[in-house]
Amino acid sequence: MSLLESRVWWRKYMGEHTYVGLVLVGSIGVACLVCLMIYALDRSVNYGGCFMGINHCPLDSSVLADPNPWIVSAIMLGAALATGTFLGLAPARFRDPVQGGGLINTRVSITNGHVIPFCVIPLRIILATIIVAGGFPMGLEGPAVHIAAATASVALIMW
Repeated sequence: MSLLESRVWWRKYMGEHTYVGLVLVGSIGVACLVCLMIYALDRSVNYGGCFMGINHCPLDSSVLADPNPWIVSAIMLGAALATGTFLGLAPARFRDPVQGGGLINTRVSITNGHVIPFCVIPLRIILATIIVAGGFPMGLEGPAVHIAAATASVALIMW
């Protein structure tokens, strides 16, 4: 079926109410997927570090009883793959500022008046969540300084 034929079929068999219904169902589906992803990230952050003994794992967690080394390895590998995939699929203009140097480079960049793009803020939050969810050790001040610097940079542009 060509593109023209599919448009003709759509106009013939699908009314405007059907289109609105499909958009509504699609929106509900996307909202459900987003909620599922948020729940999965929350659970992985809460229990992902249990295997490594970090992230203040709840002491009554059954994960601490006898962690299977295969599961630990799978979580660590999955977090590394998720981080690499996330950075690999992100466009270069978003990816490069997120991968940026560290606290010193961020402070020098802000001091010299370089603007950090707004899109960097959610990307850094997502990347930090993936890293912590995988049980990788991460300093507390690093992501906070990067996100705060990006937020301050955007706020200075707005005012």
